[in-house]
Amino acid sequence: RVFGHSYYATAELPDGEGDVDINRLGVGGEYRARHFTGTVEISEALDNTGDAGVTLAGSWLPNDAWTVSAMLQSYSLLVPIRAMNQGIDGESADLAVQYRWNEGHNIRFAGSYVDFSDGNTRKVLHINHYHRVFENEHHTIALMEQAYWSENSAGDDVLYYNPDSDYSLGLTFLYDGILWRRYEKQFS
Repeated sequence: RVFGHSYYATAELPDGEGDVDINRLGVGGEYRARHFTGTVEISEALDNTGDAGVTLAGSWLPNDAWTVSAMLQSYSLLVPIRAMNQGIDGESADLAVQYRWNEGHNIRFAGSYVDFSDGNTRKVLHINHYHRVFENEHHTIALMEQAYWSENSAGDDVLYYNPDSDYSLGLTFLYDGILWRRYEKQFS
């Protein structure tokens, strides 16, 4: 199938840099087979905020439990808006592995590597664990535990947010409930 993609980001920057809007449009194609999905996308900035970019992505499902995903971007959307405003862009590579015990329980390990045009590199690791703790015909309650870590080679020597390293831990409580249902229609 053929698809279109739009990316819009805005920021109010400090130090008299003003406001910046990043607006990119892309067009691509997706191929789906029984155990594989692959996409190719070409994107372009609608203003002077960046060059054309190519994204290649794919997912492989060897069985019902495992999923392996990868993505390469020649114009990475992981670059901060303030860096884009200064003419800095980057290339990125992402790899993720997910294991699903069932529909209500999975764990996902993901890593990213971003190579900025100003010489900075960023390494990111991210772990998500999702599991349902209660479920009946109208209500689902789940928990998602998250851990994130990143490291940057340039440290604080750049004008955009770029700590030497950072981490975060998170716990998310998710509730999904059916508020109204009539035949095939439902509001949740």
